[in-house]
Amino acid sequence: MRAAAHDSRIRSVVSFAAPTDIPHYVRSVASYAPSRYQQVIEWMRGTPEERPERYTMLRGLSYADRIRQPVLLIQGTLDMITPMDHALWMEQALRDAGNRQVQVELIERMGHFCELTSQGYQFDRVAGLAIKWFNQTLQ
Repeated sequence: MRAAAHDSRIRSVVSFAAPTDIPHYVRSVASYAPSRYQQVIEWMRGTPEERPERYTMLRGLSYADRIRQPVLLIQGTLDMITPMDHALWMEQALRDAGNRQVQVELIERMGHFCELTSQGYQFDRVAGLAIKWFNQTLQ
């Protein structure tokens, strides 16, 4: 998403399970996954309050007003790493900024790693959605 906001040569975008609000993500993960919280804090070299510029740089929602390309957001509804709210927030931010070529594909019961409960991994399904999107938008 960030690359699309900065480079008009990118003509179409597919985003898969991307956290779009890193500060919110870090604050929310602290209560249910403290070790994950600590990993992110170490990677970011501080909390959102300590390093707001770093978090803003990685916050996809900060760039939504500059993304004019068609965007497909693919997200599993049971993603415990990046909850589906992130895709829905990005969709809304893109639409609010005037981008009318936005589509969200929510895959019921799919987790962050394309696992779909007892039905196995959905790599082909996700790849198929991306290929279809690129075929439609890059004619």
